[in-house]
Amino acid sequence: MSETTLDRPEIVTFDVPYSAYGQLRNEGYNVQQASFGAPYEVPQSDGLLPVIPNSFLPENLIEQDILLVDLNPQDFRSSAEGGKVVSDAELDVWASCYRGFIDPRPRACDFAASQMNRVLEGGGALVIFAAPSLPQKQFIGRGRGYYPLESYQLREKSPYPRNCWSFSNISTTLEVKPSKGRDLIIKDSQRDSLQFLLERYAAKSQFECTIQPPPSLKGYWQILATNRFDECVGAMIHDEEHPGLILVLPQVGDKSGFLSELMKDVLLELKPKLFPESEKGRWLEHPEYEAIVISKLKREIEQVQREAENRIEKLWEQVDTERDKVQHHYDLLTETGDSLVTSVKKCLEELGFEQVVDVDENVDATESERREDLQILDEEPFLIAEVKGIAGIPRDEDALAVGKYLVPRLKQWKPKDVQGLSVINHQRNIPALDREFPFRDLVEDNARDQSIGLLSTWELFKLLRGFHMWGWDKKSLKPLFYRTGIIEGIPEHYAHVGTVERYMEKEGKRIVGIRIKAELNRTDRIAFALPTEFYEQDIQSLQIQNRDIETATADDIVGTITELTREQAKEGLRIFKVRGS
Repeated sequence: MSETTLDRPEIVTFDVPYSAYGQLRNEGYNVQQASFGAPYEVPQSDGLLPVIPNSFLPENLIEQDILLVDLNPQDFRSSAEGGKVVSDAELDVWASCYRGFIDPRPRACDFAASQMNRVLEGGGALVIFAAPSLPQKQFIGRGRGYYPLESYQLREKSPYPRNCWSFSNISTTLEVKPSKGRDLIIKDSQRDSLQFLLERYAAKSQFECTIQPPPSLKGYWQILATNRFDECVGAMIHDEEHPGLILVLPQVGDKSGFLSELMKDVLLELKPKLFPESEKGRWLEHPEYEAIVISKLKREIEQVQREAENRIEKLWEQVDTERDKVQHHYDLLTETGDSLVTSVKKCLEELGFEQVVDVDENVDATESERREDLQILDEEPFLIAEVKGIAGIPRDEDALAVGKYLVPRLKQWKPKDVQGLSVINHQRNIPALDREFPFRDLVEDNARDQSIGLLSTWELFKLLRGFHMWGWDKKSLKPLFYRTGIIEGIPEHYAHVGTVERYMEKEGKRIVGIRIKAELNRTDRIAFALPTEFYEQDIQSLQIQNRDIETATADDIVGTITELTREQAKEGLRIFKVRGS
């Protein structure tokens, strides 16, 4: 944490994540927290309830220099906190309960608006992380009796003309429409520092709404970012004749880092008078005063930045090219039908199979009978494969569907031996790590009885990752596909040797404790079965109770050094000996 705190600028964060507030405070800024409040849950009904504020605002809000506002609600509270602000006989703000929540923020924004306007009129800055107001019908009126009130029971009822953007005269006039996405196109802001900052954080940002100014702001409105339809999702409202500065920005992923750089690189440049302690002597750094040697170094820095940007652009082009080459890997986890069949065929060929036949592409035009999807004819037993992509868990008949093609193929190819292979992309609409195990124990027994292998595309995907990451020999992968029952994506040269028992950090080293299932030597290489891939490493040492050993046997608990983190090396994680390494 910074040992000194700058008196100015004075900064207030409204509902900005605590981590971002803490970052600014650690860097020595004079910053305090505030909140317009949080939505709270109410029983869903057609009635009206009074709006109960849960905001907290600084007493000296009018004296602040920079206002940072995040309009994306962090959480919904389970109930209102406190009671009605005024008596039943007085005018109050009421909200409809038809959505099961009440958003008290418009009321707090309205209350703070006059003070925040004064901050802008005095040359302050307002930074808004934009999000649309929550859909909520609110009213002004007088009500008495039991709550919730029916609409007709609210006397002198009129719409409450405020929302979550009503904290300044200018923000109130903006037309904000809900629209969500991640494709941000950063525009030339004529402010290199602001443009570069937005470009650096664009990949981890998203927009929640589009923003349009009223005609009165057209001359002061500068678009900073748009979506792919050229609709504004970020803008700057600033003019030399008007003292205040407003930045309306999309939702930045890393607000801590972004706001730190915004202060040092952008606001210091745009509003130097807000940073009197930082501005002292800064004019000496302007080009007309800068030392020649430093000017040369700055030009070199600019050249390096341009070269880096060009290199990055080429790398992204390479990423796109390589992604196209391995698209069939991704399709294993999302596709169904012919697209999935084609992807499985390409992956099998990638793993070393040379005679993989797409039956639909080679079937006789006169043949109307339904056939299996793929045939793998490299060696006996020949494999016939049925490939399915489904939204849920496979039924037993889905998993064993290939069985109905086995007898016809055995007769046709006699005396050749034939086995079945069922390849299933289950729960294909959700991330693979969130999916359930696809096969029941009873299905596995039936599959073995019918000479059928059961393989999920997730296991096939992990095999491909390991093959490319560790350069596995194809000869250790092909035999997997000839197994019956459930096929796990573990290569033949892996032998289960133990599980993680504990994890510790000692003298700067990460140590994993392994409960041994089979013999393990100090010269062996091991692999940890992480959720998406295997991590291989050579054993650097083996110890039992701080004593070096050469060989561990079943039921020993041994320690060895690893590069894995505590989060990765969880208790129960399986460990394999890499044979032939």
